[in-house]
Amino acid sequence: MPVAEPAPAAARARMVLGRPGASWQTLAVDGGLAAGLPRPGAPGSMAEVAAIAAELGRHPDPRPYQSWLVGPMLALSRCEGPGDLVDGVAGGATRAALAEGGVTASRRAGGWVLHGDAPMVPFAIGLDLLLVIAEPTGRRRGTRRLLAVPADTPGVTLTPTRSVGDDRRADLALRSVTLDDRAEVGELGDDARQWVAAARAVAAAAEMVGSAAAALGHASEHAVRRHQFGQPVGSFQAVAHRLADAMVSLSVADDAVADAAGRLDTGDEGADRAIHDCGALVAGCCGAVVAAAHQVVGGTGIYAESPLHRWFRRVHALAPALGDPAAHRAALAEARLARPTGHGSITG
Repeated sequence: MPVAEPAPAAARARMVLGRPGASWQTLAVDGGLAAGLPRPGAPGSMAEVAAIAAELGRHPDPRPYQSWLVGPMLALSRCEGPGDLVDGVAGGATRAALAEGGVTASRRAGGWVLHGDAPMVPFAIGLDLLLVIAEPTGRRRGTRRLLAVPADTPGVTLTPTRSVGDDRRADLALRSVTLDDRAEVGELGDDARQWVAAARAVAAAAEMVGSAAAALGHASEHAVRRHQFGQPVGSFQAVAHRLADAMVSLSVADDAVADAAGRLDTGDEGADRAIHDCGALVAGCCGAVVAAAHQVVGGTGIYAESPLHRWFRRVHALAPALGDPAAHRAALAEARLARPTGHGSITG
């Protein structure tokens, strides 16, 4: 497989993932899932985050790593979130998710009033806390505020909605949600929000690569075990070529993730281009891999006892986190040809 062997932190996560019925807190602590994630004053390592994300992607059961750890920790690291909140999220004791959409925050004496919606929040069912990125109204418009909203606050509604990824999504509605000043975690400027979006995209892309790698491995094993006309189906040229093409696609996606993660870690001036490469390539590459795996395996790939359909769904559920591939390609064209396209950032 073109995906590298797991880093020590990813190997630790793999070991704990194998424990049946392990709670989220057990997985977060014993599995060391917060390894590599930045904290206030500590840059972290996106390369390590990508390795852990890929390991979770290989496991057929979806875990709230992207939702309950990656998003919240990235945002908290950029606005100097309080230590007790950071430790609670990192250790799995506080199940928090980052929510961003059309949410506004109106200033009132001693606090804020929130209105708005954030659709399709992954793993929102069972949350303790919502970290809401809201835009202040009136004269305070501009830099967004990160606000900690307990899930049971009056005016907060989470409506479960179906998702291809089986990740307990819900539509968030905030109606006259009143908070005091203690709810304000910090400020997130445009640069901070773009960095958070880019880092989240890389982590999601890494999990997609892990799922696609697992699907390809499953299909390859099937091609060896399954015999027709007295020989393994993997020996047939059409099947072998299909698997080889899938491996090439997976290698391209893996390289794009590794390049983007490495450049984010070093602050390389080519980081923006690497992020756009990642956004333009990974969804298509991983989608091609899981489609090839289904073609090789055939009808058994949709059986409930087969994990293949779960990896397939994971890839497609995570794809929106990367942004529109066409927008990324437009941004790459702008960079190469110096022609403005209006798609200069991952959040654009």
